[in-house]
Amino acid sequence: MPNGGFGCAYCQFYSPGKCNLRGANISNDHWTVCANVTYLKGGPTRVVDYLGYKPLDTTGVEIKGSIYSITSDLAMYTDVPWLENSEIFRTESEFPCSICNKKRVPDKYIKWKGTEVYFCSYEHYLYWRDQKILSGEATDTPTNSTLLNYAAHFNSLKVIDENTTPEERKRALRRDFWRKTYRRVKKVIIYALVIYLFVKAFNYFF
Repeated sequence: MPNGGFGCAYCQFYSPGKCNLRGANISNDHWTVCANVTYLKGGPTRVVDYLGYKPLDTTGVEIKGSIYSITSDLAMYTDVPWLENSEIFRTESEFPCSICNKKRVPDKYIKWKGTEVYFCSYEHYLYWRDQKILSGEATDTPTNSTLLNYAAHFNSLKVIDENTTPEERKRALRRDFWRKTYRRVKKVIIYALVIYLFVKAFNYFF
């Protein structure tokens, strides 16, 4: 995420690549979020707390609203809702928009019921998304608008501001720091061990 430590990647309902609450596959966990995002209460107290959450029990948990992709467009952040558990992607290839037939790079597209549907803009995607919901083909929360509300700053996005506190985001940032530090130390140890074993083997045979 723009602040380094927010999104599905740090939610207690999340396991690598999947939301355990919604059953959705998450391809970009730092740039995806929903109103159910949940962090450790009180914040981590030990280094091991920063390295991994114990997944929460999802029994009886009410699913709130849609999943959102956080994207940067026109130099500002915006949150774009998925359709059910189907993520919206970007591609650098040209495909005709399903709404206006216009081609634009980068394209937006969604994999819906086995078919890739392309859009020239998020606005046209939202229009198509609402039509699927209002026609009964999909169960989700309609936006009732083809216009996006852009936020100049990440923390002012509605889905983030309403469902997390500044303290929770700060804790996620700290956890992100320790996670990265742990991974770097782990790599150094592995490389050092490989070099050590190589030198030992070289001395043994030569």
